[in-house]
Amino acid sequence: MISVEHNGCLYAFKRGIDGGFWYGQRRLTWGEKGAMYPGDNCRVPMCISPKLTMAAVSAGHSTADLRRSVAPKSAVKAKAARLPKKKTNSISIF
Repeated sequence: MISVEHNGCLYAFKRGIDGGFWYGQRRLTWGEKGAMYPGDNCRVPMCISPKLTMAAVSAGHSTADLRRSVAPKSAVKAKAARLPKKKTNSISIF
């Protein structure tokens, strides 16, 4: 887990199945400095994510840790041939 301090708040980066995201861990100072802090254990707004990523890279973390993991592509299955509809000479109510 990568932790970064930004504007008096502590944020952490967590990787998941769908990629990674930043979330707020705790507010270190109170006041106007941490006005964009989302709350403890809440995802940060997308406008802060690039700033947090740049702060993590400048702190010495690699950019590979902050990227989404690429899932291997599964083999494409061939579509089954569709059978033509049978014509019936009866009336169906339902």
